[in-house]
Amino acid sequence: MNNKLIALLTLITLMSFGCATNTQVSGVAYKPSKCPMPSGFKLEKAIETAETSLTGCPDQLDRIFQKLLDIAKHKPAKENSISIQLMLKNLIKKNAISERYAKELYKKYFSISFISIPDIKSYQLKDEMNSIHRSLKDELDQKKIGMVDCCADRENFKKAESEYIRIVNFLSDLVLNEEYLKGKKENWN
Repeated sequence: MNNKLIALLTLITLMSFGCATNTQVSGVAYKPSKCPMPSGFKLEKAIETAETSLTGCPDQLDRIFQKLLDIAKHKPAKENSISIQLMLKNLIKKNAISERYAKELYKKYFSISFISIPDIKSYQLKDEMNSIHRSLKDELDQKKIGMVDCCADRENFKKAESEYIRIVNFLSDLVLNEEYLKGKKENWN
């Protein structure tokens, strides 16, 4: 009988520790996050969450912006870029995020013009051409996500593609011109 009583008390003691542990774990699990990530399939609701999160956690701008793009893909419309732009402008007015960085981030995805064009001397272009080309291509891919996947704006994406081709051709021509001039200079010596 003593053995049964000891076993029963041990079992009750272990169960009470288990319950206490579970209470603590579940208490942590239900604690709301200071910086919730936008979720769901409705962009307007996700933008509300994003604004709240970015007001307290501006360092999460890249992650939250990517999440908004993912949500916008569920219902592509030209208004999506306007909604995201208005959110960024509101956050800039609240001084929650950097104006310069927010504009650059927005332009990477929704503008025809490219921001990946480096400030470089023409004589350095030849050595940097692969890197520049890769950066421009990456930005064109981002524009496809923003313009086509999120906004169903194929017309502006075609303009961005034309701009991409124009920039790449221009830079290639600069490299060729620099090489031509270098050859001419060597012939004069």
